[in-house]
Amino acid sequence: MTLAREKLDAVALAAGNASSAEYYAKYLSLDIEQRAELLGRVIVLDGATGGEHITDSLVATVRKATLRQRRGPLVERLRGWWHRRAMTHLDSVARGEQDWIDIHEIEEQLLLIAQSLRDDNLPLDFSDEPEPTQGEVDEDDRIFIEQLKLILLHHERIRQAVYDHNRAFLQRSS
Repeated sequence: MTLAREKLDAVALAAGNASSAEYYAKYLSLDIEQRAELLGRVIVLDGATGGEHITDSLVATVRKATLRQRRGPLVERLRGWWHRRAMTHLDSVARGEQDWIDIHEIEEQLLLIAQSLRDDNLPLDFSDEPEPTQGEVDEDDRIFIEQLKLILLHHERIRQAVYDHNRAFLQRSS
C-alpha cells in the first residue's frame, strides 16, 4: 500500500496532465493518513476487460442465451438496462437508501431480453421514431392506408397505424 501511495504521490507532484491539475491538488491536500485511507478503498481489477473490448466480452458471455445474430441486440438492450439500473442504484445510495444489484436481477433481465428477441416477438427499438403528421398521412398512397380509409377508420387511428407500420418496418429491416 505504501508503494502505491508513493507512486501516486510522485505522479500528482509531477502534475504532467494539466487537465487533471485540480485532482492532483485535491489529492496532495490530504495528509499521508488520509491518502492511505483513500487508497485503501481502491480496488484494482487485474486483467479486467478494457473499454474497447467490453462489447466483445459481453457478446461472448451471452452466447448460450440466444442465437448468434441476436447476441449484439441482446447485449445492446442489456447495456441499456444496466445503465438505467445503475443510475437508479446510485440515486438510491445518494439518498442513503440500501440498494443492491444482485446476480438474480441481472439473470432475470437477461432472460427477459432474450425472450423478447424470439422470432414471434417484435421488440421496439424505434419507439423514439417521430410520428407522422396528418399531412404526411394524407399524402401517403400505400395500399394499406387506402384500405383503412375505405373502412372509414378515423384519421387519428390511421395516423397511428402508419406510425406502427413504420416502426415495425424499421425493426424488421434492422
